[in-house]
Amino acid sequence: MDSQYPGNGTHPQQQYQYNMPQNQPPGYRPGKGAAIASLVCGIVAMVLPIPVLDLAVGIVGLCLAGSAKKQGYPGGMATAGLVCSIIGTVFAAIYTCVCTCAACYPFLGAATLL
Repeated sequence: MDSQYPGNGTHPQQQYQYNMPQNQPPGYRPGKGAAIASLVCGIVAMVLPIPVLDLAVGIVGLCLAGSAKKQGYPGGMATAGLVCSIIGTVFAAIYTCVCTCAACYPFLGAATLL
């Protein structure tokens, strides 16, 4: 312990160092970018007419919404992104299954004739 500083040996300014802002721009909120990206991915997953791509975009939106929530973003944008991503992913999964079954149906009928 250094004898030139009284008390616990730390410099008096070091006690307040953790309360100082960390060079962040005004209005910065952790997770805001992930929340916006999640909302965009959720909307794209609901609107895009390609079901396989909808699944991928919806899953990315789910991950981004979880990341925004984990970072502590308090806004409703992350929740909206989560909901839109869930809806888009579920509809894309159902549509993919229906299209796959419809495409395979003629071949299933031919296989029973053998």
